[in-house]
Amino acid sequence: MKSFYELEKLELLIKNNPSLIKAEQLAQVPVGITELPVWGLTIGSSRPGLPVLALIGGIHGLEKVGSQAVLAFLHGLVNRLKWDKNYQTLLNEVTIISIPIVNPGGMLLHRRSNLNGVDLMRNAPQDAQENIHFPVSGHRISSHLPWYRGRQGDEMELESKALVQFCQRFTDQSPFVLSLDVHSGFGLHDRLWYPYGCYNKDFPDFDQFARMYHAFSETFPYHVYKTESQADSYGIHGDLWDFITLENQRRHAHGTPPTLIPLTLELGSWRWVKKNPIQLLGKGGMFNPVKRHRYERTMRRHYHLFDFLLHACANYTFWENDK
Repeated sequence: MKSFYELEKLELLIKNNPSLIKAEQLAQVPVGITELPVWGLTIGSSRPGLPVLALIGGIHGLEKVGSQAVLAFLHGLVNRLKWDKNYQTLLNEVTIISIPIVNPGGMLLHRRSNLNGVDLMRNAPQDAQENIHFPVSGHRISSHLPWYRGRQGDEMELESKALVQFCQRFTDQSPFVLSLDVHSGFGLHDRLWYPYGCYNKDFPDFDQFARMYHAFSETFPYHVYKTESQADSYGIHGDLWDFITLENQRRHAHGTPPTLIPLTLELGSWRWVKKNPIQLLGKGGMFNPVKRHRYERTMRRHYHLFDFLLHACANYTFWENDK
């Protein structure tokens, strides 16, 4: 089977930690005469009713650093669980789910899109209403152009459906779900985006997010993130996290929807290019730190955010309704 560094690292993590990681193949992506797996991981307790932290990477195949950051955190986490009793207790009270590589075909062939030419983060059916910038917001003209959404009326791509269904499985059994989806390539600064990308209005659980973000800023007053609604930067047709958020409300319309706070970490890759313009000559050079010391710094730089989100998720009842 064809492979690449990030997939090999993921599968080694699974192989070496069978007692800590439950792994399942959510989809098989055809690549020529073979297939690549979309792995879904579960770490910690799988009891229904617990809060859930979802860590996602690799929706855009060129943005390998997102998958690398998720894998770096998971690698440290499972090794810490082998000796840290506090973390062992913590993981009895929270469930971590992860798809470190949503788009393995795109990552294998250094493409932003999947192998059908579809930008997975433009692939859901809803349309943006405001701040639309053609073609970046998404279009249906041709798969030969970037940001292609797919044909009107088609089902979502199998990678998109794997992500949506995996997340829905846990939102249906949890009172609180917090997700972080790691991307790169927009601007000089690291950004934390929250929904919506399709509307210029607050998403349903914005108040809970605001309280959590206040706790984060109080805990890390010198953090590096510019925090804003996705729509403040540009509107997006077919954003998967908008779709999951809207579906969460629809699926639980006759009851109390679980709290769902989907965040996107958008790494400011222009900073790496500014310091090393020659990396633009290589595939993925626009989106990933090429110099070794910048790669290592990026892996360290966001650890405190991942760790905070884990603890915030496990302790959500202390701050979720704090006035």
